[in-house]
Amino acid sequence: MWALGVVLYTMLYGQFPFCDTSLAQLFSRIQAANYNIPPDGNSVQASDNTVFLIQRLLVKDPKHRLLADEVLDQLSSIIASYVIVPNPPEDLQVVPDVPLDEEPKEKTDGNQSSTEVDRKPFITIPENGGETPSAN
Repeated sequence: MWALGVVLYTMLYGQFPFCDTSLAQLFSRIQAANYNIPPDGNSVQASDNTVFLIQRLLVKDPKHRLLADEVLDQLSSIIASYVIVPNPPEDLQVVPDVPLDEEPKEKTDGNQSSTEVDRKPFITIPENGGETPSAN
């Protein structure tokens, strides 16, 4: 359960819960379960239930940590707290109803309709067969 707390913390905040410049200090922090939850002003805003879950997994005394079934219950309540958006009804039309077999209208005057395309090339190829002049 401890390792799950470390993994959840790392995935959520993008850093390890325990870090220090010296190994002795690092081990001391781990043994004391001395870590900090980043403040809400951080780029990640975790729900209170998620923070509670991490705090209950990163407890020094294994007897006071959450058990697997308690973690499952906590995760279920976290997932249930998110609003699930139902699928939109089938009758919503996103693409306009236009028959696919219709040809675009021909230009009849100087004005161009929205279905017509002006077919000008993006680049102009030189008349000399596309060869570039030599740099001699």
